[in-house]
Parts: sequence; structure tokens; C-alpha cells
Amino acid sequence: QSVHFLSTRTYDPRQDSIRFGELMKNNRDHLVVKALKIIDNRITKVSPIPISENMTILHGDIGLSRQIPINYLGDGILRLLSYILAILTTPNGIILIDEIENGFHYTKHVDIWKLLFELAEEYNVQIFANTHSFEMVRAFNDACINTKKDNSYLELFRHHKDNLIMANFLDSDTLRYKIENNKPFRGE
Repeated sequence: QSVHFLSTRTYDPRQDSIRFGELMKNNRDHLVVKALKIIDNRITKVSPIPISENMTILHGDIGLSRQIPINYLGDGILRLLSYILAILTTPNGIILIDEIENGFHYTKHVDIWKLLFELAEEYNVQIFANTHSFEMVRAFNDACINTKKDNSYLELFRHHKDNLIMANFLDSDTLRYKIENNKPFRGE
């Protein structure tokens, strides 16, 4: 079973180009464009374009006279691109995402979660994502309730007596109650 760790500090244009090429071979590259439209609806096409003899990077068509290197379109695009490429090329695998909220405007969080839920189910991928962001946790909970998906929220905290890290499972209703009533749910 394949496992991919997506760090907040790692953008690997070569790996993303390779994964995108795999999707192109199977005529599934349109799924990437559909996903990236969540962040920037101007994107109509993504293309791997060689920039040197040994390097190809992805470019996006946003309606200008030329395609733009995807990394010029912002951190949110890069992060979502890496998430989507990892999921689509790792069927039956596991994706670990560090600080999932980085690079995303809070107004996009629910749509991002809905997309991740949909793709995880379709490709049988288990996603583990961490965050300290109140907005991202609230969006996760809203997406769970709106889509009626059975996803799990685990609150990690340090036990006050023995200093061990513990996990507390919160179902969607309990998490919503804690969010709405300003109760701790992030290991506070």
C-alpha cells in the first residue's frame, strides 16, 4: 500500500509533473483542472512544459496570451494540485497532509473538503490531515454534515498526568456542538 506525505514546505515540481503525466496517459488530467477551479476558476488547462533539458514543470492556462508556470498562481493552487495528484495516482493508498489549511482562503475550505471526500471515496484513499485552524476544522465539520459523509475527527492532546499524547474521537454532532458553544476541540 502506497503512502504519501505532503509537507507544508515541500513542493516537488518534478514529482507533480510525473504524476500529471500518468493522468494524461489515462485521459484523467481534466480532473485536475476541475479541482483547481475551486481556487481559480480562470484555469482552463494544465500542461507539462519543458523548461530545460532535464526539467518539465506544469503550466496553467488562465486566459492570457501564454500559459503561466503553475507555481506563479499561488500557494493554494500548488497545495491543492499536490493533494489532487497524490490522491489520483495513489488508488487504495494513504495520503498524509501536514497543516492542510496553508495557502487556502477560508472561504474555500468547505469546497476543498468536499472535493477531498469525493476523491478519497472514489479512489479508495485514506486521508489523514492535521490542522490547528479553527476555520478549517469548522469547514471539515460543515462538509461532513452537508455531504453526510462519515469522516472522523480526532482531537490530539497531551494527558495532564503522564504527558502522553492521547486521541479523542469526536463525531460530527459533538464537534459541531463544541464549535458552536466555544468548547475546546483542538487539544486545548
